[in-house]
Amino acid sequence: MALAIAAAIGALVALNGLVLAHRETPLLTVTAHPPRPLPRRDDGIELRVVSYNIAKAFAYRQRLRFKGAEVIRARLDDLAAVIRSVDPDLVFLSEALHECPPCEVSQVAYLAEQLGMHAWLFGECYNVGVPWYRVSGGNAILSRLPLAPDANLTLAGRRPFYVSRNNRRALFGTTRVGTQTVLLGALHNDSRANQNNTAQMRQILDFTAGRETLLAGDFNAWPDHASLALVRDSQRFTAVRGDQLTFPATRPNRTIDFIVAPASWELLEYRVLDSRASDHRPVFARLRCPSAVCGEP
Repeated sequence: MALAIAAAIGALVALNGLVLAHRETPLLTVTAHPPRPLPRRDDGIELRVVSYNIAKAFAYRQRLRFKGAEVIRARLDDLAAVIRSVDPDLVFLSEALHECPPCEVSQVAYLAEQLGMHAWLFGECYNVGVPWYRVSGGNAILSRLPLAPDANLTLAGRRPFYVSRNNRRALFGTTRVGTQTVLLGALHNDSRANQNNTAQMRQILDFTAGRETLLAGDFNAWPDHASLALVRDSQRFTAVRGDQLTFPATRPNRTIDFIVAPASWELLEYRVLDSRASDHRPVFARLRCPSAVCGEP
C-alpha cells in the first residue's frame, strides 16, 4: 500500500513537472491599473528601472516548510516600499515565487498590485510539487507600460525539473518606448559554475542579437568576469557599472546585480539603493532614449 501511494505521488510530481508546468512559456497578466505614459521631453523619453533579487521574500523556514501569509506580506510590503521610493516604470525581479500555496500569496502578483503596475510577466525556472499544490519560482518583469511575452529561454546547464537550485531560464518580453520596440530580459544566471555562467551569457547575447535590448537582474558575475566582458565587447549596451556593491545586503562586498540598456540610450542616473529587505540590494537606473532613436515629440 505504501509503495503504491509513493508511486502515485511520484507520478503526480512527474506529471506536474513534465506536462503541466509552464516551463518555457512566459505568463502575462494585465492588471486593473491603466498604463502610465513615459515622460517625453525635447531630447527624448525617460525610463526608470529597478532590478531586484528578492530572495523569495525569505519564504522558506526549511526546505519543505514555509512562513505564513502574514509574514510574507509584511516582507513584500517592505520590498514594495523600497521599490516605490524611486517610482520605476519597469521592475525586474529575480528569485520571485509565483505559486506558493503554503504562503497563500503570489509574490509577483502582490508586488505588481502594491506598485500599481499595469502588467507583469513571469518566467518559471522551477516548478516542484503536484498539480494542485506546487511551488513555482523564477524571474518576473513588472511594468507600467503594456507588455508582450517573448520567451522564457532555457539556459545552458539546466538540470532535471525537480532540481530547484540553480536551474536557470531567462525571461523576455517586449514593450514600446516611443517608436522603438525594446526587448526586456530578466536574468538570474548560474551562481556556482563560472564557465557555465559565461556560456549562459553568450547564449543570451546570441538570442537577443539584432534587437534593441534592456537586460537587468542578478548576473551572478562580478564586473571583470568573462560574462560581463562579453556584454562590454558586444558594444550593444550602456556601460557595465560596477562601482557600487549589491551583495550581501547587510555588508555588501561585491557587485553582481546590473542594468544595461541599448547603447544608443543615455544613462542619466545609476545607483544601488540602501535596503536590507532582501539579501541583495536593488539597483536603480534612470535612462533616456533620445528623440533620434525613439521618435520626435
